[in-house]
Amino acid sequence: MALAKATLAPDFTLPFLEGVQCPLSAQLYQAPIALFFFKTTCPVCQFASPFVERLAQSGAPMFGVCQDLNPTTAQRFISEYGLTFPVMIEQPGYDVSNRYGLEAVPTLFVIDTDSKILHSVVSFDKAEYEKVATTLGVSSPFFVQENVPVYRPG
Repeated sequence: MALAKATLAPDFTLPFLEGVQCPLSAQLYQAPIALFFFKTTCPVCQFASPFVERLAQSGAPMFGVCQDLNPTTAQRFISEYGLTFPVMIEQPGYDVSNRYGLEAVPTLFVIDTDSKILHSVVSFDKAEYEKVATTLGVSSPFFVQENVPVYRPG
């Protein structure tokens, strides 16, 4: 089960798609960050990605963790879905995903500056994405009159 609210989020180091290794610790930021775990072949990840990008475009400090080891596949997905936030590539064995308790993707976490999980959303849940936006202090990822399903299981 994905790590619950108030749980300490593990710090980790993964290579960004550009190959640069960078530690990710919420303590490095002045505001909560969002962490989006996804796989390029996952239909629900494909569905959720534009909404996650809207959160990022609204000013949410967003980071992606791609579970596909092939950087070319990851780059194609990023281009196709217009993702502008930094994306890291998960290492074989999925150590980071396992440490975060992932059982399904997409999974979206909000982590505060004390490295505590403020929110986690497994799969796609419109109401929970609204709560994420509120927690991050950014605009809703949904447009008025946009017909978005309430839930899509991952």
